[in-house]
Amino acid sequence: MRGSIRAELRSLLRQGEFMLRRGLGFDHPRLLAESPNRLVVFVHGFLSHGSVWVPMREQICKKHPVEAIDFSYGFWEEFERVAVRLAQKIEKHAQGRPITLIGHSLGGLLARWVIQEGWVEGADRLITLATPHEGTRLAEWIPGPMAEAIRPGGAILRRLRALEGRLNRLECWVIVAERDRLIQPLASASALARAQVLTFPVGHNELLFDREVLAFIAQHVG
Repeated sequence: MRGSIRAELRSLLRQGEFMLRRGLGFDHPRLLAESPNRLVVFVHGFLSHGSVWVPMREQICKKHPVEAIDFSYGFWEEFERVAVRLAQKIEKHAQGRPITLIGHSLGGLLARWVIQEGWVEGADRLITLATPHEGTRLAEWIPGPMAEAIRPGGAILRRLRALEGRLNRLECWVIVAERDRLIQPLASASALARAQVLTFPVGHNELLFDREVLAFIAQHVG
């Protein structure tokens, strides 16, 4: 247990490092391979930032001719307003290309929302990492509108469940962190019908930097 806690803490520190680098202007939320024929959109989780996707974006652009962008939002914003901004950013960059959406934790729900509400045309692949598709009990103790979106039985999750059938036309992958202590119960992370489920022996935030996870996503992103 101590080892897994230390690994999660290291992952949180790495996230902080990438946030600092973005703040100092050392990287950009947009990364292009040569002649990109697909748009890949990364959406971070609760209390995080788009800059944490840098390792994954770089690996994907090395392997595929894609444009990879990340999207950031504040933890005190309203879920649906953030989803509108996400859809607008995707529309701005899509240019008629097929789209892969990749979301970590709460970001997976935002990615689902813009697809299921019909706000994004051209999305054909969805990958969620440690996403609480049926919520997490921990959110019942956290204030704010974004936390409300991941409370079990809440309006956002009910709406997502009602329109889940709209994902049937997509290739969907659900990645579960076996040592995840933030999604309770853990079964919530795999509760997406028709999705292909993979489990990795890491923690909630470790998924972002795990070599095997990065390799898998780089292989299936497009």
